[in-house]
Amino acid sequence: TQKSFTPVSVLMVNLLVSDLMLVSSLPLRVSYYMLNSHWIFGNVACRVISYVFYLNMYSSVYFLVALNILRYLALVRPYLYIRIQTHYIAGIVCALIWLFMGLSCSPLLFTQKKPHDEGSFRCLELAEDNVDQLLLINNVTFPVGFVFPLVVVIFCSVLVAKNLLRPSPALGRTRPSRKKACALVIISLGIFLVCFMPYHIMRTIFLKTEKDIEANRYKESCDFILMRIACARLTVVWTLSSSSSSGKIPDRSSPNGQEEEKPALILQGETHSRKSY
Repeated sequence: TQKSFTPVSVLMVNLLVSDLMLVSSLPLRVSYYMLNSHWIFGNVACRVISYVFYLNMYSSVYFLVALNILRYLALVRPYLYIRIQTHYIAGIVCALIWLFMGLSCSPLLFTQKKPHDEGSFRCLELAEDNVDQLLLINNVTFPVGFVFPLVVVIFCSVLVAKNLLRPSPALGRTRPSRKKACALVIISLGIFLVCFMPYHIMRTIFLKTEKDIEANRYKESCDFILMRIACARLTVVWTLSSSSSSGKIPDRSSPNGQEEEKPALILQGETHSRKSY
């Protein structure tokens, strides 16, 4: 019936649809990782999966924001809540959320994935040549898709909790039912933080680190250092193996041009002193 379609129920149905979209893509993700990160479903399917992932995440964020705003209006501004408590307004809000998030995530549908080998792609990993583009996108999505919704959720949760913990004029104290409702508000805020904060923080740190590595060529520097360490180890192994037969090492630095021999213990001491330097 029409009365059953309250604003909260409309938002919950849209949140459910968003989650079902993500669940429907999970089998493809599972098969991708079971095949050692080989995507065999084609480039178009890869782009659709990436699009669905981000569409689900950010639409869910804004549906939760809308639910928190409705809860705030119901408890703190009840007269305003009564005036807007129609499923038509909730439907318009949900349509705007879908439209805004669908357009915002649409560039993912046009991102070409490079083939890893014949018949397969690297679908869900970071492409080294797209770091600048992804960092630019992250600089927009982080404040719009996480920071702003988080501020709204915290604002609404704090005011709702403050209203619930206010002593009742009739009883002179806070009713137990209100304390339980306040606990639910705090739990919902904690769930929002746990679900979305770690991902956005780690993604930002990861992209900035990748950008620094690309700019400062840390990778080439590390390869050079590792190569020098490997050469030093080979030199030590060759020296020890050549000295094991006679216990003495040939020295070509004699003044008369003839080879002199040093005890192996002396060479070991020199090697240790060079390492210390």
